[in-house]
Amino acid sequence: NSVFADAQENMLFWRHNGPNAIGEQKEAINLILEKEEFAIFCSPVGLMQGRIFIFKCNDHATRERWIEMFTRVLAPFSGQEIQAASRLKRLRHQMRWYYISDSTQIMVAVLIMGNFLANICESQIPVSTNSIRAFTQIDEVFTSIFTVELLVNMFATLVIEFARDPWNWFDFGVVGISLMSLAFEDLPGSDVLRLIR
Repeated sequence: NSVFADAQENMLFWRHNGPNAIGEQKEAINLILEKEEFAIFCSPVGLMQGRIFIFKCNDHATRERWIEMFTRVLAPFSGQEIQAASRLKRLRHQMRWYYISDSTQIMVAVLIMGNFLANICESQIPVSTNSIRAFTQIDEVFTSIFTVELLVNMFATLVIEFARDPWNWFDFGVVGISLMSLAFEDLPGSDVLRLIR
């Protein structure tokens, strides 16, 4: 479902008809590439919304191998009609890439460490009315952040991808225990729930 453009020698179009095929072909012909480069034109109605990906290889032979590999992989799909992606599907797709990015995962890891340090401080500081209030508020903030993080994860990866990852089940359990310990503070064993979390 993509169009490959090579300004120098070969040009391969996966679709020769359809509402956007002519425009894609014109855009591909007008794109100026180096001999070591090739481009992939994504459909304007798909998840990538018409993005152009330009790949630069070390040499011409490497470029040819990449194009041959893409050709082989995409050949079975060349006759299929492109399914228009709904706004919800595009939003979930974008959210997934944002969620699994290194920067987001590092931010979540920092929050987990911050929560861990707050729990250590809570256990070391003498109990007083002010300290109980302060650590309860800190606990509520972290629980809120982790609840939002879990909801974003579920929105972006539900159902199959979310269910296949054991860390997601662990995360679901930890956030569930946190919410139960906040909702039922007078419940017998709520301190145990917080300790488990």
